Amino acid sequence: MVWQMILHMVPLYAVETSQICSRPALMRTFDIKTMKKEDADFTSSFVITTSRKDYVHALVAYFDVFFNDCHKPIGFSTSPMCVL
Repeated sequence: MVWQMILHMVPLYAVETSQICSRPALMRTFDIKTMKKEDADFTSSFVITTSRKDYVHALVAYFDVFFNDCHKPIGFSTSPMCVL
């Protein structure tokens, strides 16, 4: 499978909040009630704004998921800024 090949090619690391030297940049939002399969294949322009002068060693990507139209809204985040 493609995701298994990607996991072997891209190193994954846990990142501490103190290591982040930029503000989050939104790449894309999806509404699963209205989206089509083709919507998941996209390109996105974004700007990264630094919050301090520092060396950059990696790009951190994460996603947030929210289900707000349920009887009890629920969600989760893979963000290093997310507090459990």
